[in-house]
Amino acid sequence: MTFVCLVIWSRSSFDIALGEDGPGILLGIWLFCIGIRYQSRQRAMSALYFILAYLILIAPLLGAASYLAVGAGYPLIDTQLAAFDALIGFDWLAHTAWVNERAWATGLLTWTYNQLLSGMIVTLVFLLVTRRFERVREITLLMGMTSISSIFFVTFMPAVGAYAFYNPAPELVANIPQLAGRYHLPDFTA
Repeated sequence: MTFVCLVIWSRSSFDIALGEDGPGILLGIWLFCIGIRYQSRQRAMSALYFILAYLILIAPLLGAASYLAVGAGYPLIDTQLAAFDALIGFDWLAHTAWVNERAWATGLLTWTYNQLLSGMIVTLVFLLVTRRFERVREITLLMGMTSISSIFFVTFMPAVGAYAFYNPAPELVANIPQLAGRYHLPDFTA
């Protein structure tokens, strides 16, 4: 049925202006609809469709919403965050210097950060293989809900980040990957 609809649409004069993201958006919507359609009969495939729909459709939409949230114009709270750090006894510059002096710490932190997506994928595959489909839906829902709550907080309490706020001397971060803690700055300042 889906194939027939795509053939009819491709031969019609009906045009959807979705730009370069159009195929991804349509694929995400299609996967989500198939996930709903087969959730009672083919639970494994349904769960997989929900995951793919989240990754292809929902995650990019939430990412775009986070950019809009930062652009809402509320004042930055970096000063208050630095005051809270001081209140609990955390010295960001001293911590950064400590990490910078230890190659193993820099490597471990970089590796850990880079494994976050892999860890999520392994978790989802494990849940699929062990046929815990309700957990797949639950974790997908939780990812969306935490993203929405993060967007809420970043709207009203934006922060540029510790690297931009403290602007450490180059020698203090010489051994730390160049974009660590700063990868967002070009987009943030734009």
